[in-house]
Amino acid sequence: MLSVVEEIIGFRGGRTPSPAGRGHRQPQQPRPRLAEQPVASDDDEGAGLMAGKRKTNPAGSTNSYRANVLHVLGTLKVATADQIQRISAPHLTFRHADKEPASKQKQARTASHTGALSDTRKHGLSENGGSTDTGDTLRNLTPKGLEAASYELRRPATEMGSTARGAGSSGASNPMAVNETVIALLRPKPDLAKLADDPPHVQAAVDGPSGVGTIGSYWTEVPLPATGT
Repeated sequence: MLSVVEEIIGFRGGRTPSPAGRGHRQPQQPRPRLAEQPVASDDDEGAGLMAGKRKTNPAGSTNSYRANVLHVLGTLKVATADQIQRISAPHLTFRHADKEPASKQKQARTASHTGALSDTRKHGLSENGGSTDTGDTLRNLTPKGLEAASYELRRPATEMGSTARGAGSSGASNPMAVNETVIALLRPKPDLAKLADDPPHVQAAVDGPSGVGTIGSYWTEVPLPATGT
């Protein structure tokens, strides 16, 4: 008969209660050798972890690039992958400046943010909203994405404005002009540490005057009072 403690923890059969009382032990079953027990290697665990990350974010984007998407779209409301990259990761512009033709250069420097946009879209945070006159896909946040951007930008949800859904239906020429104005004011400078392994001419190209503020310093929408005449 099992004791109360054994019933609670679950009797495993290694030791059995002795009918002869204390001091008498039944022979224990031999334990399987370690070689007989499957043990996951570090490589197996690493592969499983990476597979899990890929399943969560199929495009393989990182947290920082997805945060870039939320920062920029939370502020500008509608933007292209090109604009998001130029604001958030300007070092990529200099790193791929020698690629030809220009379309290949653009594809290379925006690849990481294009992947991040794909993953945020999968998570229901962003969506495609038409295209510009030059064929670039326009992106905007969903209500869920706007809420996430509020957290990233440390702004109250009441100050986040709208999702700008539908703004790209006619090419969004005005929002694109506003975005370029913001970029001109920001003059995004790359982190030189991210260009440490690049050739000297690439590092020299980034030496220029700083701009005004950060992307979180700007508002493209100003709430107006709903009362009055």
